[in-house]
Amino acid sequence: MTEEVLSDVYTNEDDFLPFPHILTEEDTISDGLTNELTHVSSAEKSTLTILDRKEVYTLGDIIKVKIELYDHAGIRKSSGGEVVKVILTGSDLTNTAATGYVIDNGNGSYTAEIEALWAGKSKLSASLVYSRQAIAALYRMRREIQIQHMILSTRVIQATFSSRTYQETTDCHPNVSHLLKLKNYNAFCNFTYINSGMPWYCGRPRDIHLLCEDWHAVKLQGAPPLPITKLEETIISSYALLDL
Repeated sequence: MTEEVLSDVYTNEDDFLPFPHILTEEDTISDGLTNELTHVSSAEKSTLTILDRKEVYTLGDIIKVKIELYDHAGIRKSSGGEVVKVILTGSDLTNTAATGYVIDNGNGSYTAEIEALWAGKSKLSASLVYSRQAIAALYRMRREIQIQHMILSTRVIQATFSSRTYQETTDCHPNVSHLLKLKNYNAFCNFTYINSGMPWYCGRPRDIHLLCEDWHAVKLQGAPPLPITKLEETIISSYALLDL
């Protein structure tokens, strides 16, 4: 556990995105509330096509797939930003599966490549993990919560430090710049190495009797009601499954 000041660490917002090509907040800044179904992705209006189809695939072959998404009205989507996943599962093997690499073409279509890692019959499927509407709603909620309540996220996680009779609780966050800016900490404790290598920082206790090494536990605090519509909640909590 180490104690650092802001000038000692380089932070980049892109480092905290779970996917390298995910839709950025800047791309969604003009997206408003989703209160009706127009332009919402629907699994019933989606297609999955194998490119360069073969009668038989051999071990090591690369299977190329094209996925096209349509909105609720049946109109082909013309922009990207959805998080799409492809999975190859073996029908004759138990718990055998492989994922592919998906490229967002930026026009409502996605190209995926997946390697055949076994012989025999298999099932190829694609899932819409997060739609553009879901991603835009998550960004907007975070932005509005930060403005209205001056908190860092929809879930507030805190660290408890204790030593002898001294105890203090501080806020934690994966983005140290946000943590120091919004919570006015002068220094922070870097717990990245005990968080499986993923960025994780907590404010350093202000009590001079407590150090980063005195970290004892973490706890989840309640958060204010989310600024979300009924439809957005449905979109975020579900995903569409497309089977070939």
